[in-house]
Order: sequence, then structure tokens, then C-alpha cells
Amino acid sequence: MCNLVIAGGGTMFREAAVLGTPAYSIFKGPKGAIDRYLESLGRLTFIDEPGDIAKIRIEKNLRSNGVLQGGGMESVSFICDTIEDLISSLKR
Repeated sequence: MCNLVIAGGGTMFREAAVLGTPAYSIFKGPKGAIDRYLESLGRLTFIDEPGDIAKIRIEKNLRSNGVLQGGGMESVSFICDTIEDLISSLKR
């Protein structure tokens, strides 16, 4: 179990955000819908400029297991629904 994730985008930091691990992105491209949603829930923080480094919380992870914390299933449902919608739209 890790205390935080800092990434340049991609699946790993989204997984961390869904699982309740503080996740920070230094990605500079357009934000995707899932990223904006996770950001709105406070599960993902974008580091857009040098001053944003202060947003990074370095704290020991006190969770004793990998159980989803704080509404993680809501995020998982949103992601799964979005994927299903995309697949359905491709079939049309």
C-alpha cells in the first residue's frame, strides 16, 4: 500500500484515486471526463504550476487493507458506466 501517487497521467493514478490513495497528476494535456470527475470528488489533484506543489499532502497511509474508502464504489460505477456508454456508441 502506498501513501500517494504522482503521475504524468494514465491508468495507475486513476486506480489510486478510485482506491482512496491521494493521487496527483502533472499531466499538461486536456483533462479527460474521468479525470475531471475524480478531481470534482477531491480524489485527484492536478499540479498545473510550480506553486501547486504545496497541494501535495505527504501523510502515512493508515488504512490496514485495500478496501475502498470514502465512496470509491461511486467512482468505479461512474467509470464502468462511461466505458459501457463508449462501447455502445461504437456499436451503432
